[in-house]
Amino acid sequence: MDESAAERGSSSSKRVAQQRPANAIGSEHYRFLEPFTMVGIIFLAISLPAAGLIRLAEGRVRRKLGLK
Repeated sequence: MDESAAERGSSSSKRVAQQRPANAIGSEHYRFLEPFTMVGIIFLAISLPAAGLIRLAEGRVRRKLGLK
């Protein structure tokens, strides 16, 4: 599925907001790998289950509408 420009913009702004604490930690301790890895893991832990739930909801709506 193709995202709209607004969705891409909000997604990237969320990632930037998540990276700010990682940048602060990296700047203070000169260790960037660990904070950015944690940001990535947290992002995946939130986005993958959310995508699965959306897919389930989409399937239910399609079945109720008789599209699938």
